[in-house]
Amino acid sequence: MNELPGPMQRALLSANIWKLTDLKKWKESDVLSLHGVGSTGMKKLKRIMEQQKTEFSKKYRAMKLHIHALFIIGALCFSQQIFSQSFKELYQQAQLDEDTLKQFRIIAEWEKATPNSDDIDLYIAQFNYYFSRSKKEVVRFETSENGGENFSLQVLDSVTEAVGYLNTEITFDPLQSKMAYMYIEKAKEKWPNRLDLYFGKIFAAGIQGNYTLFVSEVIAVLEESKKNKCQWQWSDGPLKDAEAFVLSNVQAYQAQIWETNEDALLDEMLLIAEKMLELNPKCTEALSDAGIVYLSTNKLEDALTFFKKAEKIDKRDLVVLSNIATCYKRMGNAKMQAKYEKRIQKLEGSNKP
Repeated sequence: MNELPGPMQRALLSANIWKLTDLKKWKESDVLSLHGVGSTGMKKLKRIMEQQKTEFSKKYRAMKLHIHALFIIGALCFSQQIFSQSFKELYQQAQLDEDTLKQFRIIAEWEKATPNSDDIDLYIAQFNYYFSRSKKEVVRFETSENGGENFSLQVLDSVTEAVGYLNTEITFDPLQSKMAYMYIEKAKEKWPNRLDLYFGKIFAAGIQGNYTLFVSEVIAVLEESKKNKCQWQWSDGPLKDAEAFVLSNVQAYQAQIWETNEDALLDEMLLIAEKMLELNPKCTEALSDAGIVYLSTNKLEDALTFFKKAEKIDKRDLVVLSNIATCYKRMGNAKMQAKYEKRIQKLEGSNKP
């Protein structure tokens, strides 16, 4: 999944598609309809699925035949509709339709049908509903163009000179966000071994740019992984090779933190790397993360210590060897720099077809 374009990864994650096996419940056309999924990304996804021998669902969703009539007929007919469809299916279709009123009504009936709140999918729906409601887009006319991921539309005068910009800014309503996180926390209390709940919260915090919450949840996953010995559950049952799954995703989170270019988060990256090593002392990615943090702050001896540990585990890791060469270069040790650069060239040559 990490090989897919960024917008497509975010689209899949927002639809609770975290791994390839989750796609077995989805039709190809439904995935393609998600905002952020394009034909290029779909081709790449299908190639990955073919390699992993995974297929899309071939079952047509019965809800598509009835969902549009559901609220035209009215609430009195709602209970009849759910005999052929689950609340979860109805809510997922309402999400695809981007119909927030329909989502609200489904959740209300769902809550009435499960008074003891023992349905994890209800909590997930409540989280998704309030999180999507929290997102607000503000448009302003300004004299300069927005940077980053925000959208700007140039406004021209009669001689095609820019007179201003219509800039959009994405904000998140704190009250709606609080409601979303409240429901996901309640779900975590009832189902502490459901890893998708943790990952959902991390994803939401990242979307909001709330890296204090983002980091704390990543650390919580690693601490809980050590506590429960990686006996994690997913929506479709127990996770196989859960430790590797956790560490690979946490490594992706580390990359996301790194890409913020916020120096204040370097200590947090170091803390996450330490927690990864507590879970698996031979995790070369964690050793490299720690080395990168020290290298970026010019603590070369500390950086070299971690890179050397990673080298002992995997002597053919070109990234690790390159970072070691960089350390020696900054130290002014031309002899050792040349030694590692020669090893890199030799390995690159041996990897050629």
